[in-house]
Amino acid sequence: MTDIIVSGVLVVFGGAGLLLTNAAKFGFMLLVGGVWLGWAVNRRRRNVVSNPKNLIGRVFIAAVVSAMGLSTPPMVMDSGRAWQLPFQKTYMDMYRNTNYPDYFPAPEEVREHHGAYCMSYLPGFMQGTGHITVSFTADKEYVQLVAERFSAQAESEFPLLALTDESRYYSSSVLRDGRENAAQHAKEYVSLVPKNTNLFCDPSFEKYFSDEAVVYILSDNRDMNHPHSAAVIVDEKTGAVEFTKYG
Repeated sequence: MTDIIVSGVLVVFGGAGLLLTNAAKFGFMLLVGGVWLGWAVNRRRRNVVSNPKNLIGRVFIAAVVSAMGLSTPPMVMDSGRAWQLPFQKTYMDMYRNTNYPDYFPAPEEVREHHGAYCMSYLPGFMQGTGHITVSFTADKEYVQLVAERFSAQAESEFPLLALTDESRYYSSSVLRDGRENAAQHAKEYVSLVPKNTNLFCDPSFEKYFSDEAVVYILSDNRDMNHPHSAAVIVDEKTGAVEFTKYG
């Protein structure tokens, strides 16, 4: 019976964690707990008596593996469901790593205004650079307020279109949409991008930005080896906003 109880707890905890945060480690916990639960139920049906020593060993291993899994931040979290954000924020803020930034909107604010929605999270490990982005479309009034707020705080700003392959990432989007003229036009703006600008943009959200999107860099250490930057991207034409922290 102990096998069933412990494995059942793993299934419930793993399932709840996966549902609320979309973090892959909870999926692994759900899988392991599910296999263990199935094995335990099958043995009980066949009236197989467990060796107490083996039972203690299985419970101990489960406790150690679960503790090790929870001692590190989630390896990756991606979500298209805004209702998960409060739980994801609480989860990522448990660790001294890539936390939810103060300048990001509160989860309640996102739920109130969002249309299309994407969240992407990757913690920093050793030399790997982490990031977090919260991106969504919203009503024009909200987007205008975001633009006014962060244009006043920005240390630099430039068109997102200026981030071509020469200076970062953006040309893939405009070329995919057949806007070769826009990509060519972007080269006129490359000089507006400060040298060694660091910026992470969520590739899955770039389709919502037009060639009028503006990047507001709030801070940037201009270090290409150990980048750290904070930025907000606003497109008043399409109503798309992206809050992004890199490093």
